[in-house]
Amino acid sequence: MRIFGHRLNNFVTHAHAYKQSITIDTMCLLLGYNQAAASLIESMDFNVDPCQDFYQYACGGWIKKNPIPQWKSRWSQIDILRDKLVNNLKSEIANLQIIVLRK
Repeated sequence: MRIFGHRLNNFVTHAHAYKQSITIDTMCLLLGYNQAAASLIESMDFNVDPCQDFYQYACGGWIKKNPIPQWKSRWSQIDILRDKLVNNLKSEIANLQIIVLRK
C-alpha cells in the first residue's frame, strides 16, 4: 500500500532525525493500529463458538451495537459513515452560510 509505505517512511525518517528508538508498540500506536484492532475486537461476539457460527462470532458484537433502523432495509458501517458525512456537510454548509451572511 503506497499510503501506508509513505506514512511509515515519514515516521521512520522523523524518528531517526530526533534519534528516537522505534519500537513496534510505538509504530502501532502512532499508525492507528490499536484503534483498528479495538474496533475489530468490539465487533466480535466471544459468546459464540466460531466453529458453529463464524459470521455471528466475527460480527455479532457490531450487529448488537448497531441495530438496523426501522426505516432502513439494511445497515452497515458504510451507511453509518455516509450518514456522518452528510451531517458534517450540512453543518459545514450552515456555518458557511452564517459567515457569508455576516459579511
